[in-house]
Amino acid sequence: MPSVITSATLNKSINRLEALAAANSSRVNADCVAMCAKGLRSFLQGIEGNEKYIVTTLPIYEFFRAHLSDLLLRVENGGAADFDALSELCFALFEEMAVLTREKYLRAGGNVTPVEEEVMRYFEQSGLWRINDGTLVSEYYFVRLPMAVLRSGTHAWGENCANAFSITAAKVFESGPGAP
Repeated sequence: MPSVITSATLNKSINRLEALAAANSSRVNADCVAMCAKGLRSFLQGIEGNEKYIVTTLPIYEFFRAHLSDLLLRVENGGAADFDALSELCFALFEEMAVLTREKYLRAGGNVTPVEEEVMRYFEQSGLWRINDGTLVSEYYFVRLPMAVLRSGTHAWGENCANAFSITAAKVFESGPGAP
């Protein structure tokens, strides 16, 4: 990772990532790489505001930081030539970003940016992740995180809290394994 990450370094790397996604649009995971770049730009622009909603001691945050560092290093050092390896890294980074965005959404009472909404919509509707797909990221996104936020009381839903969380819980209990 560069010794100092500046906004110029981040923007340059994200621009390269967007260009790579566009140049490889017909390849597997190109849409995930593009969504990762778009989400990163929005997430990093609002990082100061995000900090009050995201528990930075969670392991997922450390994975996010490590994958972001790896991504910046690869893009800066020309390692972006291997699109398959880069797309796998973007896939992992996107999963972590989606969980962190979901946490912000839950703690902020649904107050997220349009791009953050798009990140969550992609995670929920792309078909790559499902509530009961057996992956830890889906279990955390759809079940564990909402329940942890609800139990913690650190959310801004007030009286609407039951509505915000019960939809997710209802989907988990009504759907069978692998169901959306």
